[in-house]
Amino acid sequence: MNDLTVKTDYSSIIERFIQDQQISESSRVTYRSAIKVFFSFAESYPQLDKHVLLQYRQSLIDGNVSQSTVSLYITVVRVFFKWAESEGLTKDYARTIKGGKIDTRRFYKEPLTATQAKQLIEATENKRDRALIILMLFTGIRRIEAVRAKVGDISNKGDKTVLWVQGKGHYEKDDFVKLEPIVLEAIGDYLSERGAKDGEPLFMSRAVNYKGQPLSAVSVTIIIKNYLRKIGIVSRKITAHSLRHTFVTLGLMAGVSLRNMQLEARHMNLATTQRYAHDLDRMTNEATASVVGAVYEAVA
Repeated sequence: MNDLTVKTDYSSIIERFIQDQQISESSRVTYRSAIKVFFSFAESYPQLDKHVLLQYRQSLIDGNVSQSTVSLYITVVRVFFKWAESEGLTKDYARTIKGGKIDTRRFYKEPLTATQAKQLIEATENKRDRALIILMLFTGIRRIEAVRAKVGDISNKGDKTVLWVQGKGHYEKDDFVKLEPIVLEAIGDYLSERGAKDGEPLFMSRAVNYKGQPLSAVSVTIIIKNYLRKIGIVSRKITAHSLRHTFVTLGLMAGVSLRNMQLEARHMNLATTQRYAHDLDRMTNEATASVVGAVYEAVA
């Protein structure tokens, strides 16, 4: 039995898989979309195996998607691998991959303060890590979007330099983030040092066994976690995804309107951006202190 590799024609396999499912037409649309998200994630890996599946599941969890969405996407992947094994295409590596209950507390990440963000940048030990962290902090780019990015995805749009990204739930690079001078300088320094070419990953692994391959999502998590620890931050609520929260939170604190912040963060719904504003309101108003004062006066 052969395993699926990067040389496999996934498009034809996906259509065979979809057509073989005894499901409604609307479910076919859902299945097709979900499995394409998986293959888009896996395209940079030389072979599809359990390691890739575990990283994919983790990327969904860290991507701040709902528990129901994680369950749906993993269910479709499970169905696909079971079908692929029956077709003699690969082993069913997804059989033991869990997609059910997820610790929903992990979806609520805290932002860094401006001081902590500065310390994080200053703590970096090489040009790659500095460029990665500056890109995530100053654009709000998601971890998976940084992993998927290639050098050639940087281009001009009007008078701005942008990075085209493949966003959460997308299977094409159909959105962009603007690269301000501080971001361009950091990325430029890194790419110049590396002698990078257009077709290469924007961020490459330094590990001996993975040289020439894109930095993995798990590696990004580890890199940022290590730098957070270096500046004295050890918390389950502050992770790689906190850099995106930092971008939105500091933007709102600086006076950026909700609508503009929604556009910059690429939130599909304004309600998502409003949650950040709500948290800020609760942190900055004096209502709690007033209530405590009133209660204290009443019982003293």
